[in-house]
Amino acid sequence: MFLVEDQFSLKNLIPEFSFLSLKKFLEEVQIEEIDSSPLVVKEFLVERECGNLLSKTFKKCKIVLTVDNNILLFDDPKGNERKPASFILKIDNVSLKRRNEVGVIELQEKVKGLIFNSTNSYIFKVDDTDVYDEMIIYIDFVKLRKWF
Repeated sequence: MFLVEDQFSLKNLIPEFSFLSLKKFLEEVQIEEIDSSPLVVKEFLVERECGNLLSKTFKKCKIVLTVDNNILLFDDPKGNERKPASFILKIDNVSLKRRNEVGVIELQEKVKGLIFNSTNSYIFKVDDTDVYDEMIIYIDFVKLRKWF
């Protein structure tokens, strides 16, 4: 309900509050706890391929993109349990490849060696196409952001 006095008065813009209506509002409002960190850009829940050439299996994995351009991989995430990352990849050393299979992404990390360089491959399966597209966009965006 707005107070009506003058057309150009500030009172037209300010609703009329009473102590009881404010008290009722504060009792009913629910404040949800924020479950993110200012250091985390984006999190994805995917499945990571593990095993060897003969027996390939997928296990749950959480991918975390951080503000300092790292990709953290957490195997077997359980809720908000805190544990060290299984793998830490520097986004500068990572290239993203789309596989022919639907919803499969490969991250290749270039590792500098003393004489020869090597490559570590991490293959992820994503069930949701929106998450698949979002993951590609975020990783590409973080890599492009370094050029601006």
